[in-house]
Amino acid sequence: MVNRAFTTLYNRVISEIITDAHVTYPLKENEELNPNILFACKALWDTGATHSVIREGFANDHHFVPTGQTKVNGVGGEHTCNTYLVSIGLPNKVMIPNIRVTECKDTIPNKFDIIIGMDIISRCDFTITNKNNVSKLSVLMPSIHDTDYVKELEVINKQKMKNIGRNELCPCGSGNKYKNCHGKN
Repeated sequence: MVNRAFTTLYNRVISEIITDAHVTYPLKENEELNPNILFACKALWDTGATHSVIREGFANDHHFVPTGQTKVNGVGGEHTCNTYLVSIGLPNKVMIPNIRVTECKDTIPNKFDIIIGMDIISRCDFTITNKNNVSKLSVLMPSIHDTDYVKELEVINKQKMKNIGRNELCPCGSGNKYKNCHGKN
């Protein structure tokens, strides 16, 4: 599989992640993607959703054919809904072919058409940052990183501590001199 990635910037700190996406019919093995049947949509990224979801009106508008039904436990309790087999295109030609999605009732118009759940997110390196009040979503598929912010911070802090004089304030913010804080050892 070819690695693909995309990054989306938001000029504010966001409370929900919504990106552009495309949905199309399931692809047969070795079938080329037909750009004429890619349906543009908005995708809500939801780490609390086990599986990806398609909005009922969107599925009907584009004549997706249900492949079955399943029971879903959601905010409104348990109910039965249709399932579909679709291919989902994310920005920068990141394509997830032939994924089973469940149907949800229509939401606020034009808010989102699909929900990207953990069945897709868990295949990616998925990072959201909020530096300087700018949110940035970056997605790489398939996953190739082994990110550990704790280890990264340990290295950064170790570098900061190297050049501290014994009588300077400790960079940890305690207000104590370095020799009486992190420089004791």
